[in-house]
Amino acid sequence: MTRFAAALLLMWTFALAAPSFAADPAQVVQLLKTKKCPGCDLTGADLRGADLFWCDVRGAKFAGADLSGAFMKDCDVREVDFSNAKLVGTNLFGSLGQGSTFVGADLTRTDLNHGTFTGVDFTGATMVKTITASANLEGAKLEGVKK
Repeated sequence: MTRFAAALLLMWTFALAAPSFAADPAQVVQLLKTKKCPGCDLTGADLRGADLFWCDVRGAKFAGADLSGAFMKDCDVREVDFSNAKLVGTNLFGSLGQGSTFVGADLTRTDLNHGTFTGVDFTGATMVKTITASANLEGAKLEGVKK
């Protein structure tokens, strides 16, 4: 095997093993148009300032996504993966988020008021000036939360 072929094979192997951090553009469009995308993989999506009022994204993956300033009032975000997502100033007022994970997420100035976030994992999240008044956080994991 030539050196070129060996290098090409090695690069191809690493490309297959590398995780994908890009959201499916068709699913991003679907979410923005219909506000419904249950189970979608929106990993790493740029949804800054998106109007997602009354959205249904149950079981979706927003790991590493940027939802800063998004309007997600009264959304169904149950069982959603928001790990390492940026939700700075996001409005989740009145949303249902049972069983979701916000591990390592930035929730600075995020509004969780009147939302239901029971059993949610906020481990290591940044929650500086996060609004949690009247939010149901029963059973939530708050270890290592930065306030």
